[in-house]
Amino acid sequence: MICSHLGHATTLDQDQIISEYFHSGYEYGEILQLLHSRHNYAISMRTLKRRLHKIGLRRKCGWKKDITVLFQAEKRIEELLDGPSSFGGYQSVWHTLQMEGLRVPRLYVADVH
Repeated sequence: MICSHLGHATTLDQDQIISEYFHSGYEYGEILQLLHSRHNYAISMRTLKRRLHKIGLRRKCGWKKDITVLFQAEKRIEELLDGPSSFGGYQSVWHTLQMEGLRVPRLYVADVH
């Protein structure tokens, strides 16, 4: 759970909160707004990107093909498409995979979809 007093948190706690927002799928601008409105903590876009880089998180990093992740993602895509609430588009499938921790490129999901 994300606490509401980021301004009084240690750097480690701040990094954890930023990481949680990042993994929840929020865009950089949205993370900045959440930090400011929910935690009274204002930082610049550059500072946010620097903090994310420091903890090893990037949006546009080189993706390494991991065959295990590919098999897991392909299996999950098939489950999502065959399930009772089959998804309409590849972007919603991709977003679901991201939320479940399966990090694959959007184009890969489009090809499998």
